[in-house]
Amino acid sequence: MSVATLPSPKPDFQVNQLDEWIRSLKRNAPRFEVLLSDTFGPYQSNPLAYQDIEVHILTDLARLRGVLEGGNPLEIATWNKEQKWSVRGREEAVRHILDVLERWHDRYADLLREAGVYNSVFVNKRAARDKKGQSAAPFVEFETDSGLRVVTTPAVGADILKPHIVEETLYEIPNEHNGLFENDTQFRSETAHLGVRQDSSHRKRPLSIDDFPDDPTSGELRTRWIDPFGNIIHGGGDTSELVRKLLWAAESGRNQVEITIHDGTNGRRVRGEAAASMNDGTPDSVIVYPNGEDLNGNRRVDVSRKWVQHEDDVRRALYNACRIFQFPKEQEARLHVDFINLI
Repeated sequence: MSVATLPSPKPDFQVNQLDEWIRSLKRNAPRFEVLLSDTFGPYQSNPLAYQDIEVHILTDLARLRGVLEGGNPLEIATWNKEQKWSVRGREEAVRHILDVLERWHDRYADLLREAGVYNSVFVNKRAARDKKGQSAAPFVEFETDSGLRVVTTPAVGADILKPHIVEETLYEIPNEHNGLFENDTQFRSETAHLGVRQDSSHRKRPLSIDDFPDDPTSGELRTRWIDPFGNIIHGGGDTSELVRKLLWAAESGRNQVEITIHDGTNGRRVRGEAAASMNDGTPDSVIVYPNGEDLNGNRRVDVSRKWVQHEDDVRRALYNACRIFQFPKEQEARLHVDFINLI
């Protein structure tokens, strides 16, 4: 009786090819892409009418973190996600979105590098035209110290990332003969976002960090973002003294404050309460409290209306901090808190 023998193993070139394919996927394409552009939708300046971009981004980044921590090479190489958001009418809010992205990448930079993957963001604002009718502002590309790749028109909030730019990766993409879009195109953003790929061969020239714009809102506590629930998020300045007073007032019970949010033309002064978090405060009152940190490690300070138990969504939509403070302008409005009972 003959005994069947197993066939000889095939050469391992197929396995090697698969490994190389996986490595090339990691190297060339971002796993998670965010595209922010004023060409994606109609003009809409009302923050209460937007979906919560921050929540959408952080939800997908949490999914990516789970994939990376799972460690399956094929799953890591093939997982990808893209988000497109219209920022027409809310271009100034881009600073907050970039802050969110860079803070997440700071936290998980080692995990991304170990897996050999990267993420990207594309920011576009329709450029002003020069005398020849051509787009005047060129795109700029760079990587941050956390590994986030960025292609952007500099005027749209990317200045918040300047302290985190790796200068050797900072380039200007000329408007003509760049390999990304035609010289006379009116829709540069259709293909300009392809510059985020590491294997892109488009033409570019080095740019000095000194020529990159500074964040004009840096050092001042301004309204950074208003979420769809009307909560007003402030950041950009040193809030250590304000946070100390807020926590002391909340813990001591001397929590009565007057909150002013004003952008130079619109504003309002409202009686409210200092709180240690969003969970504190009297229902139906306006509360001000520390919440998280910005890119520079300063505590953010939020202003919200404390929900009343069992009230319906219609009431919550009609009575929120954004409406109470008459729709403050993101990046322009400033926050001031007076402590009534502080000795």
